Amino acid sequence: MITGISNKNGFTILEVLFAILIFSFGILAVASMQITSISGNDRANIGSEATTIAGDKLEELMSLNYVDAALLDADGDGTLQDLNDDGVDEVGPDFTFGLLDEDAAADFQENPPGTQGIYQLFWNIADDEPGLNTKRISVVVRWSGSDGQQHRVVLNSIKPAVGG
Repeated sequence: MITGISNKNGFTILEVLFAILIFSFGILAVASMQITSISGNDRANIGSEATTIAGDKLEELMSLNYVDAALLDADGDGTLQDLNDDGVDEVGPDFTFGLLDEDAAADFQENPPGTQGIYQLFWNIADDEPGLNTKRISVVVRWSGSDGQQHRVVLNSIKPAVGG
């Protein structure tokens, strides 16, 4: 019989419990990252969809003839912002004051078709802004996020009288 040699054929229960504990913390961290990633992807998807809605409406308005009835500033909310005709908006930020006129049926569409029903779409036409024989077309899509805050996408374009 040989003495001094011990028999170590496996792990102790303490080593196994410690390994399970480390593994559990790692799995919880990965699960937390996955939840954060899913939430971020959802917010990005909603923002992308809002941008697409705004872009589609802007393209629709830009494709119309310059004198089309849909491109008239019938309520005058887009033309009275540059009172001294110097190209600076005296009423609101960046000639979007007319977008505050959310009750105008011609300039508002809640829950645009083909969407999740969370969006509100606004647009405004400003005649002779930023210069003569041009129209500033502003489109806003807004929605309430899961964080309870209002979010929005704003697209602007200038339509010249030439090229119709």
